[in-house]
Amino acid sequence: MKENAYTLVDTRASYLYLPWNVRLTAFITNLTDKRYHEAQFQTDFGGAVTLVYPRQYGLRVGWTF
Repeated sequence: MKENAYTLVDTRASYLYLPWNVRLTAFITNLTDKRYHEAQFQTDFGGAVTLVYPRQYGLRVGWTF
């Protein structure tokens, strides 16, 4: 099975607060919420398809000491 070309967009922005060594990072993966197949294969009972995760976003906090 052939799949058309696609473009993925991920973004990330970080802020480092030096006095405490704390990094705050906001991120978005699959910004355009593009749906495509992560894996495709044929079995004796037909085709099996695995889709990718939809858009995800979040906030990460990191602290080094």
